[in-house]
Amino acid sequence: MDQKIRTFNERAGVGTVANTESDAVWYNWPFQPWNEHQVAGWGFWLAIVGLILTLGGFYLTFYQLRKTRSAAEAVENKVKEVQAALVRYDVANDVARASVALSAARNYARAGLWANVADSYEVCRSGLHAIKDDSSDLSSEQRQEIERAIRYIDSLCKRIENGLEKGKVPDKAKTISVMRNHAALIEQTRRTIEKGVVQ
Repeated sequence: MDQKIRTFNERAGVGTVANTESDAVWYNWPFQPWNEHQVAGWGFWLAIVGLILTLGGFYLTFYQLRKTRSAAEAVENKVKEVQAALVRYDVANDVARASVALSAARNYARAGLWANVADSYEVCRSGLHAIKDDSSDLSSEQRQEIERAIRYIDSLCKRIENGLEKGKVPDKAKTISVMRNHAALIEQTRRTIEKGVVQ
């Protein structure tokens, strides 16, 4: 009994070397015809366990994919928020530039330095263009008001340039009055943009 017994299982098609008869029985047990029903039962239950583990693996995979997708969406939303904040920052700089240029133009108009009024007003116009194009916080009415201001500034700068050549300048009081209206528009735009920054 203790000697080596060579067994060959025709059903498995493999040869095994067993140290004892009990080892030979253990290796051959699933392949014996009288154990067929027990092996089928164990196979059935092992298949059920395998199915449960497979379904659990699929669930974990889908859960991880959903977590990854939600994390990617959160990152995408944060990137959009940062981009919007950067645009608002740029627009706030454009508002400040337009405001400073308008203030300088008004001071030049009071002093009668019309060439400098045109130069400063051009900077103001450039700032208003940038505000209109970049800010998503503005209403359509505000955009229209800014567009009207831009057209007026273009017209005034052309009149100033033509007037300087001919020795005729625009009416100082009327020009300063319009500049006040533009200053109010810029201030209203600044408040609108600040509301968007605070939100």
